[in-house]
Amino acid sequence: MKKVSLLRLCLFAFLMMAIQTSYSQFYLGLNSGINNFNGLIGVSGTYQKEELGFRFGIGSGGWGAKLSAGVSYHNFWLSYANAKGFDLITQTLETTVGDQSVDLKMKPASLVDVSWAKYWGKRVVRFNIEVGYSIRVAGASYEVLNGYTLSDFGKKVMNMSRPGGVKIGIGLAFKIGQ
Repeated sequence: MKKVSLLRLCLFAFLMMAIQTSYSQFYLGLNSGINNFNGLIGVSGTYQKEELGFRFGIGSGGWGAKLSAGVSYHNFWLSYANAKGFDLITQTLETTVGDQSVDLKMKPASLVDVSWAKYWGKRVVRFNIEVGYSIRVAGASYEVLNGYTLSDFGKKVMNMSRPGGVKIGIGLAFKIGQ
């Protein structure tokens, strides 16, 4: 609950700054990537003032809905994200009795991302790439709900699908306001 409240506070502060500056450096964008700050696909808002930036994002990824907020200095980003997980999702995985449809509960994950971004075009439309590392700081466990036992390979698949690790992202953003 505290994590969601912190993200809401960051979002509120971000919006207040954007309103007070008449959106002169505010970008609304669409982002995609692996371990990206707002999931496999999502939307973001970024306020850029010279070398300092603030952003928020919401999206969806392999571990469910993702909400994030971050700060940058000279294109180096530090972000916090929360992946919601799934209460019930069915996946075909290798078990001790062969491939089966396994019901899973994927528990929420908290992440800290460290990354570097390169931007092209800053007037009306800008494109960016972002590379870095996403550090899982809490959560991201899973539970098999329908009694199967995952094989070693099934466990490896699930561990590899957990959020965190090398991140690569791309984005396209549009300047809002003047």
